[in-house]
Amino acid sequence: MGSIYLDGRTPGYKPLDQVIRDAGLTLLLWDGWENNTRSSGGFESLLGTVLHHTAGSATGSFENDWAYHAVGHADAPVANMLLGRQGQVGLHAGGASNHAGKGGPWTASRGIVPLDSANSRMLGIEAQNTGTGEYWPEQMIDAYERLLAAINNAYGLNPMLDEPAHFQWAPSRKIDPWGGNQSTTGFPYTGPHSWDMGGFNQNVAARMQGVPHPPDPAVDDGSNVHLASMYLGGK
Repeated sequence: MGSIYLDGRTPGYKPLDQVIRDAGLTLLLWDGWENNTRSSGGFESLLGTVLHHTAGSATGSFENDWAYHAVGHADAPVANMLLGRQGQVGLHAGGASNHAGKGGPWTASRGIVPLDSANSRMLGIEAQNTGTGEYWPEQMIDAYERLLAAINNAYGLNPMLDEPAHFQWAPSRKIDPWGGNQSTTGFPYTGPHSWDMGGFNQNVAARMQGVPHPPDPAVDDGSNVHLASMYLGGK
């Protein structure tokens, strides 16, 4: 059984709800989120975060989708939180959750996530999107980057190594997060294909250094690439 819970009970791990609040994001808490975990309990270690999309309905409400991920799915809790289309975050699991499934292994900055073992070692973020070309709203992508920057800063994680997409963890069977038919304004990595995770990771790296809404590295002046190199041991 894993022993790391992100509700404040485990020494050295800041409460996840406070991390999200400190990012300035709208936070909703599922009643009992602290103890809502997969059968293995808490995390065995915390080595990163896996990014997902829900592949649900384009008209599904946040409340219904959140309830499904928190308690309604046969394997609930699915992921630790749901990111809504308006940029709100619903936190529903304080320990390990089900989200990554078979895949890996993954080389993270602080160790190896073994084959098929991301659920017990990596946070999961589900994001409301059909995965069939739905446009990603600007406020949602902004929140996704801010959320990852806050999580990385709080838990000492590396944005270039510790925030894989689901398609990177399980490339033979997953595509998420999948981009919209039209790229999101200011965030061109979002479409129209599986996200360019280099663009996402480098934007998160910049936000961790206090740079608001950095431009995508494909079109910027090189400053984001410099910030990213800091996390890879560059100068």
